[in-house]
Parts: sequence; C-alpha cells; structure tokens
Amino acid sequence: MSKKLSALLAAAVFCAAMGTSAVSDAHIALEKIGLGGLTPNSTVEDMKKLYGEPDQTVTIQKGDLIYRSYTYGKHVSIMANGVNGTERTSSIIVKQNESNDRWTTPAGIGIGMKRVAMEQVYGQPDSTFQGNDLSGITFCVYRTEHSDYDMTFGIKDDTIISMAFHTDANGTIK
Repeated sequence: MSKKLSALLAAAVFCAAMGTSAVSDAHIALEKIGLGGLTPNSTVEDMKKLYGEPDQTVTIQKGDLIYRSYTYGKHVSIMANGVNGTERTSSIIVKQNESNDRWTTPAGIGIGMKRVAMEQVYGQPDSTFQGNDLSGITFCVYRTEHSDYDMTFGIKDDTIISMAFHTDANGTIK
C-alpha cells in the first residue's frame, strides 16, 4: 500500500476512533454510505462482479475472522472481513486519479468535485481534521446515526481528492 494511501487510512481510522475538532451534530442516512456501487453490506462477490479480480489480495486470519485487502491499480483499496466466506466490504479508499468517474457516492458525489457540492448534499461534516503530513489535505467526516459507519472526504484546494467509507471491525451495525 502506498505511503499516502496508508496515511489516509490511518488518519481516517484515528478520526473515527478519537473524534476531532470541528464537531457538529449532523448525521447522514445509512443509504448515503457507499462508493462505486458498493456499500458496507456488499459481498466480495458483488465487488468482483462490478470490478473483476483485484490486482492484489492480502489475507490476514485471526481465529475464525478473515481480513482481506483488495487493491485495484494504485488508487483503490477495498477491505473486507467476515467468517467462512461471509466477507463484506468494511472500507473502501479511493484517491484521485484520471479514471475514477465510476467511484461516486450513492448521492453522486465524486473525486474532482468541489467541497461545496459535497456540503450541498451532506451538509456540514460531523468533524474535520488535517492530514498528519504537510499535504494540505483536510478530511471531512460524516457519520451515520450508527457511529460505527462513516464517509470521509479528503479535500485540497476546495476539491475532493479522496473518498472513503468505513465500518466497525466486524462490518456490522451495532
């Protein structure tokens, strides 16, 4: 996984775990969580039907629980976990490239769009934080009423340059 992708994932996980400054009371509807036709309830088979076989797969098993990371090119990373073939997508990270027009949210927000379009659809983020490097990226986090799900948008120069969704460790709503 590239350093920038790893940094995005680490920052999003940290934000989800710790909360950040600029917190609001807004929440988005669960049906607005998703990217590129995949949702937190999508199966690995759903993913492969849409995008084919991944370029790389990494598997980690802890007891009965299986964690898999699927990579498509240099710009898309999909994590899934589950038990005995019941894997569901638990996070997707998409970063800017020349061909992510199909990677949009269910509401049609995608990379390359302006921050104002994101805020028109989702409102003000629940929280924001700065990337831990000097990239100038601000991450905007939207949570559902089930705080274990979130959508995170990376913004630079008022433009969306990355998007991600995350679930809890089991990929389930508590």
